[in-house]
Amino acid sequence: MRFGYHTLTWANAYKNYGIERPIKEIKESGFSGIEFVEPLSLLGNAGDLEKILGRENMQAVSLSCGLNMNPKDDSDIEENISRIKFAHRFGIKDVMLCGGWSSADVKKIDEYYKILADKLNICCEYASKFKMNIAFHPHKDTIVETSEDIETFLRFTDKPKLCVDIAHLTACGSDPVEGIERFKDIVTYVHFKDWDIEKDVFVELGRGDVDIMKCLETLIKIRYDGWVVVELDHTAATPLESAKISADYLKKAGVL
Repeated sequence: MRFGYHTLTWANAYKNYGIERPIKEIKESGFSGIEFVEPLSLLGNAGDLEKILGRENMQAVSLSCGLNMNPKDDSDIEENISRIKFAHRFGIKDVMLCGGWSSADVKKIDEYYKILADKLNICCEYASKFKMNIAFHPHKDTIVETSEDIETFLRFTDKPKLCVDIAHLTACGSDPVEGIERFKDIVTYVHFKDWDIEKDVFVELGRGDVDIMKCLETLIKIRYDGWVVVELDHTAATPLESAKISADYLKKAGVL
């Protein structure tokens, strides 16, 4: 396994920042790979970004993508196609994608699973042209949250691979260890963060209630050899301090 870090914390912490800042601070934290959430306009020219990553000896491991639930709006698909093209420039194998945000009008019923699956299939088919995977991310507050939701959703599509997020599964009442084992044949990408049950919030590794060590052991057991990307939406510290907390946890565990 290789360990990277997500730029989401920087995107949520700062209104304006240059892409060099998270790259340098993620490197300083001790990680070697990065998943980018930023719009392509902020990532800039692919050649320039390659130079920055090369200078810092860092690797782009994924780009975050998303899908809306409006079957008449394909702007999200167009954006994802652009991101897939951009990701291909960096030799990225897995593009992370989540979608299906629940609302009063979007519920866990077949109609909406099919809408999400149809859009996802288009992205998967396009990514396959570059021999890339779409790693679908079950996410809190969507129609695909739990392990049972994943099983239901996979009745509508067999095209995506899976990004397992151990904290989202925990927050939604599923056992992440069981989830890793259940879906081991399609797990191609992994997100790590922790979940504080009492405070109802995502936190740095080791500061919540997820059995992270058991998750690591299970990934080793299934011979997972892809990227594990540590992620955190918001932090009470700075993005750099937060990344160092999670890095220190992984270092003490002997995996980073």
